[in-house]
Amino acid sequence: MLLPLRDFFRNPDKVYYQLSPDGEYIAYLAPYADRLNIFVQHIATQNTHRVTAIEDRSLSDYQWKGSQTLLFAKDNGGDENYHIYATNLDGTQTRDLTPYDQVRAEITDDLPEHDTDILISLNLRNPELFDIYRINVLTGEMTLVVENPGGVIAWVSDHNGTVRVGVVSDGINNTILYRPNEHSPFEQILQTSYRDNFMPRMFDFDNQHIIVSTNIGRDKMELVRYNPVEKRETDIIFAHDEVDVSGINYSILRQKLTTVYYTTWKTEFAFLDDTTKEHYQK
Repeated sequence: MLLPLRDFFRNPDKVYYQLSPDGEYIAYLAPYADRLNIFVQHIATQNTHRVTAIEDRSLSDYQWKGSQTLLFAKDNGGDENYHIYATNLDGTQTRDLTPYDQVRAEITDDLPEHDTDILISLNLRNPELFDIYRINVLTGEMTLVVENPGGVIAWVSDHNGTVRVGVVSDGINNTILYRPNEHSPFEQILQTSYRDNFMPRMFDFDNQHIIVSTNIGRDKMELVRYNPVEKRETDIIFAHDEVDVSGINYSILRQKLTTVYYTTWKTEFAFLDDTTKEHYQK
């Protein structure tokens, strides 16, 4: 049987479900005018409404900010200069939070423990350098919080929203920068060659240790806890005998690491938390 070519490229009916923080709504992407847009369904009543009406290019991602605001990124005509937009739950007052020409913005931390603010990287000051700004998604007020000194390709903030780790790359070697607080300068704590990988994922919930994926001293990527002051690993959180660790999930509410995922013949999960394991089993 021949399958129509369009079936391989058509939009899904619904995809990428996300529960609102208050548990009252489910958001997802679905087609409108042949483009994927954000829809929201009220769980109790099953009432559904469309939030966005983008017609030139499908949305590929979105996220909740609180339970009354949704965030999404969009470029214009495929120029890849993505802007960050915020819109109310009912689709009103859609606003461009980064209304600048020839810039690219990306959310680096949605600050789930803060009601209105997010952190974004933006090359507004210099097209080649991405600085970190704090934006109020309701008012659009934007404040520069960290200037890129040059070569920083990734930033990591702690659970208070303070940017404290930077990864500098020259294309071959990486240098890890760290500072203990927002009033201290960044200092080099580690340098790796092209053979080694050291990827800071997040701060642990003590805001002192860093959760890192690394293959230093091993032949696969493992998830470890790292002390940046003493410049050493303190313990291995998870390692797989055959494959690399791909990523990690965690619970802000319960202040716990919950799952590690990795890929064998499919994506699989290792549970670090009994409550999460019970949810998955259900």
